[in-house]
Amino acid sequence: MKNTSTWLVYPIILVFLISGCMREEFILNDQLSVSGLDPSFAIPLGYTTLNLGDIERAFDSENFIYNEQEAVFAFVYRQEIARLSASDLALISSQDIGFEVVLSDGQATALNALPVGQTFEFSYPAEIDLTFENGPEIETVTFNAGLLALNIASTLPQNADGTLTIPALTLDGTPLQIPISVSANSTLEIEVDLNNYVLDLTQGGSGFNYLLVNVDLAIASSGAPASGGDGFSFELTFDFNAFESIYGYLGTPPAYTYLDTQFVDLFKNLIDGTLFFAEPRIDLTIANTSGIPFEINLSGVFAPENQVETALGGPDLTNIPTIIAAPNPGLVGTTVHTITSQGTIPSLSTVLQEGPFELLYETNVQLNPQGNIQNWLLDSSYLACTAELFLPFYCYADNFAVADTIDLDFESILGNDGEGPIDWQDVKRMQLRLVADNGLPIEMFGQVYFTDSLYNVIDSLYFDSNSAFLASGFIDFSLPPSHPDHGRVLSETRTIRDSELTRDEITVLLNESAKKVILKARSNTSGAGSQELVRFYPEYELKMKLSAKIDTQIEL
Repeated sequence: MKNTSTWLVYPIILVFLISGCMREEFILNDQLSVSGLDPSFAIPLGYTTLNLGDIERAFDSENFIYNEQEAVFAFVYRQEIARLSASDLALISSQDIGFEVVLSDGQATALNALPVGQTFEFSYPAEIDLTFENGPEIETVTFNAGLLALNIASTLPQNADGTLTIPALTLDGTPLQIPISVSANSTLEIEVDLNNYVLDLTQGGSGFNYLLVNVDLAIASSGAPASGGDGFSFELTFDFNAFESIYGYLGTPPAYTYLDTQFVDLFKNLIDGTLFFAEPRIDLTIANTSGIPFEINLSGVFAPENQVETALGGPDLTNIPTIIAAPNPGLVGTTVHTITSQGTIPSLSTVLQEGPFELLYETNVQLNPQGNIQNWLLDSSYLACTAELFLPFYCYADNFAVADTIDLDFESILGNDGEGPIDWQDVKRMQLRLVADNGLPIEMFGQVYFTDSLYNVIDSLYFDSNSAFLASGFIDFSLPPSHPDHGRVLSETRTIRDSELTRDEITVLLNESAKKVILKARSNTSGAGSQELVRFYPEYELKMKLSAKIDTQIEL
């Protein structure tokens, strides 16, 4: 978005026509005549024709666009107001799994009866039902990082060797098998890199959250007596956050809440007046690259700078359709929803009428609003909600006041560097004439102030603040809204404005080192006092011609 507000485009253009062309024309001799110009204003300083297509190209295309479908121009402000990545969800916590493998009284007796050095062998299957917070029912997990931590503590007075096998945790189809060797009355810690391992918790294809761990041990008799209840405690810790993909039902955790701000640059130079958009809207586009449906509600859209209407509510903020899941990995599920003035309380038009610089969105996101269904999630999955504030130029502006500042090197512009055949000491006065044929539905009032580098006002120029220096194009407001020309400019309106710069005024600008121009403008759309709505079309044009007459006292 360019820094200069749309409503300031035209006075800025006029100033640049004056400042940009003036110096070049001083080399013209006083015999010059130009066909079609008033002889008393025979020096053309500038001529331009601007249409809304030109203005569109001067602005950031992300913000100022021509909407071909509706055939009107609009400002559009895009802002991502919520984003959930797979890591943000943290749907499955790390799991600490514990179980014990102990000798019965009979097994202890059999071990004690063995000669020293012989081994007592036995196996133990540990069947574990994993429990996850918020109810996930996990079927498969593919890991892309993370560790499986195994801690073993022995209360036996004998050494033991063996293996711990997890049949459902495989690498390239081979189950994980961990060799273990535990000394008498000691502990053992082992870590396994889970990268590229696949964990199947379906118990053969029909279940979920089921894990089988097989322990096979050979205990060497040492002569020290063992008792029933002696044995081993096993503790396994899975890091489920380091996943490449997860399949199953991922539960319904508490809603996620997001706050984000959308800046509305259109109003940033507004200092007074009313700008009313009749048909604004907020288009929500929600992109979902996961296999999880979501529910999104806007608990509020706030305009914190407004004095009257600071919060937007209503059914359009809450009746957002369920966000569809992506059909398959690598694809995007897209859901769209529109917030309009008709579906908001107070209306979106009313909130925007106060000219907020920013809108604050509070977004709530809930997973699986339809309950237990099959989900999938990749480490690259995300949910992103983008809000587009769409302001079609079907509106009215009443006493819309704006201000802006541009830099100016007046001494260089006026040719006070000694170049050219005419010096400003030879000029008695300079008369300027602006002829404007306005095909836009805007009338404009304004003033230009010249200041030094510290913004001290030196002089003002050109525009009478009590009369429009640009009259609006003609609109027939008797046409009903259903008529194709309702709110349309039907013909241009010509305005002729004359002003004068004396040598004394020019001298003051030079001596006081004019460095900046402050533009203050008030704009009305045609019929704004009666709240008549107008439209802006690409064929609208503003034609401006600036000419000058210079009275000199040159001694030859």
